[in-house]
Amino acid sequence: QVDGAIIVSTPQEIALLDVRRGIKMFDKLKVPILGLVDNMSFFEGSDGKKYNIFGEKGVEKVASDYEKEFLGKIPIDIDLRISADEGKPLLEKNPDHEISKIFISIAKKIKNFLS
Repeated sequence: QVDGAIIVSTPQEIALLDVRRGIKMFDKLKVPILGLVDNMSFFEGSDGKKYNIFGEKGVEKVASDYEKEFLGKIPIDIDLRISADEGKPLLEKNPDHEISKIFISIAKKIKNFLS
C-alpha cells in the first residue's frame, strides 16, 4: 500500500510538464500527493546573490494550480553534492547546515500530513 507520493522537480518548464502529468496520474490512481519539492531551485553565489538557473517559482505555481502542498526549495549546493557523492546524508554529516535545516522542514511537513 502506498501512503502517498512526493513529487520532486526542477523549476524549469520542460520538467514541470512531467510534474503535471504525474499529478494527474497519482490523482487518477487515488494516491495522495504529500507535496511538491523544488530541487535545484537556485544557486547562491559567493556574493550572496541567488541565481535562478532553471527558472523561478515553477514548482510553487504548479502546486498552487493543482491545490497541492508546496514543501520547500532545495538549492544547488556544493556541500550537498559532496555529501551525496560520499554516500553520507548531509543531515547526518552536518545537521546544522542550512540545507539540512531545509530537509528537516520538509520532513516535518510530510510528517504532519501523515499524522
